Amino acid sequence: MKKRREALPAGFTLMELLIAMSLSTLVIAAVVAFATSMIRTQFQEIRRGEVSGATILSLDQLRTDLENATYLQFPSAAAVSNVLSGCANYSMALNTPGPLLAGAPVTSFYYCVDATSHTLWRYQASGICPYAPAPAPCGAGSATAIVYGAFYPSLANPGFFFKRTADTSGVELFYSIGNPSATATLQSPINYQFDTKINMVKAYMNTTD
Repeated sequence: MKKRREALPAGFTLMELLIAMSLSTLVIAAVVAFATSMIRTQFQEIRRGEVSGATILSLDQLRTDLENATYLQFPSAAAVSNVLSGCANYSMALNTPGPLLAGAPVTSFYYCVDATSHTLWRYQASGICPYAPAPAPCGAGSATAIVYGAFYPSLANPGFFFKRTADTSGVELFYSIGNPSATATLQSPINYQFDTKINMVKAYMNTTD
């Protein structure tokens, strides 16, 4: 008597395998695209936060120094410069240049820009005016990085950062926090453009300081 052979379980056909592989590929591609989008969004938010922080810090420090300044060495009247240097409680308009208030400290500040690292450096000193000697290279010595790696020329005035007003009452600032130009790795650059004026504390009609 012959034994009945048990039927083997049916397998997948080649067409079914191809369809399953195609669907799996589509699902994986969708997951990868979603994850990439999430990572890109997170990176942009982090970058936006860094740019915002640098914006606030730079403008606050520059405003503090300029609003307290009674004498500005650079830039001179109606001139432009990439160096910003001045003093508080000091005047060149006196018969003998010196402190405005006897007994009060004379302080000086000096800003320069390292174009290679895109960094705004700040120097300060007490008892001297103007700040000396000028640091070389910019960033050497006891400098503080006000904006590190994100200080760029503005789109409106790419040749300079600081301009003294013709009446010497203040300084116009032209700069960008964050690279304003698109790069291969950053198609949509995040940046803040500055075109603003900050007035100094000076006596009326004093065009010497």
